[in-house]
Amino acid sequence: MSGRWRSVWGVGKGLLLASLVPLVVALACFFVPVENPGVQRCGSPLLFAVGGGRNHRVERTGIDDPTYDARRAQDPCSKRAEARVRVGFAAGAVFVVMAGSGAVLGLIDDRRRLREAPRFEDLLGDRPGGRPVSRL
Repeated sequence: MSGRWRSVWGVGKGLLLASLVPLVVALACFFVPVENPGVQRCGSPLLFAVGGGRNHRVERTGIDDPTYDARRAQDPCSKRAEARVRVGFAAGAVFVVMAGSGAVLGLIDDRRRLREAPRFEDLLGDRPGGRPVSRL
């Protein structure tokens, strides 16, 4: 096996292994709960977006509370969940591209090895005289 082809398969294995990082990022973005501190627990961003979760507004009962304006100015759950789902889909796309590239490099290397391998019919030919037969 030439060094050039070995490095191609090494790159393919590296891509397959490295593609696990964006997969973990995508799963974390989809399923780690989002929270609107002091107002609402949104839950999983993917389930919030798909399930049609509802935003809760800060009640005016605590208008004298010093944190009321800060809580009222926070992004609602829909915006927080949308941002996380967007990052999750981008990381998922990176995973698909990296894993697909690694798999294609592996298939190219397998095809090259198949072409370089001796034909099966060549292995069935007569043995030259004077060579011992190895018994496995």
